Amino acid sequence: MLNDEVIQTLEFSDEPLVSDLHDESLSGISWEEGYLLLNQEDYGIWDFSHILAVRVRQSAEDTYSFDATVRHRDEGWDHYADLFRIVPAVQDEATADDAKEDATNSVENGDRILGHPHDTEQPFTRSQSGVVATGVVCVEAKDTVHEWGGSSLCLNLNKLDFDNGPVNISWKLLDE
Repeated sequence: MLNDEVIQTLEFSDEPLVSDLHDESLSGISWEEGYLLLNQEDYGIWDFSHILAVRVRQSAEDTYSFDATVRHRDEGWDHYADLFRIVPAVQDEATADDAKEDATNSVENGDRILGHPHDTEQPFTRSQSGVVATGVVCVEAKDTVHEWGGSSLCLNLNKLDFDNGPVNISWKLLDE
């Protein structure tokens, strides 16, 4: 049960923003265990699907469950968040240094299909279990119209401490 588990909260440091992002609508904030790619232009509009929070539980070596909280302005079957996924971090200048150094970023079983609109349930949280992953991974979501481009969270699984239970990472802008 959620109430019986020890939940860790990661603290952000005053590290500089990730720079040289290919998509000018995204800005980045990094910390020791990962980074946030933030689409601030779309925040509050929700045309793109944004990952607002991730909860990671390790069930075996290199095997995890991910709970992702997604926010999108669903508008019925024609425009809704239809997928979140856990993917290996892209190893280029748009990623944190840890991702560039670790050539072992990998993910299997990372896709979670969202089978229906969530017009009246925003944000919403769904889970994907049995994810086999190593290194730095990103949790991202897409919708049926705009596809990819919302905010995503990237985590270095090697630096997260699962000894005390699940790790929660969430964010929000200060003006909320």
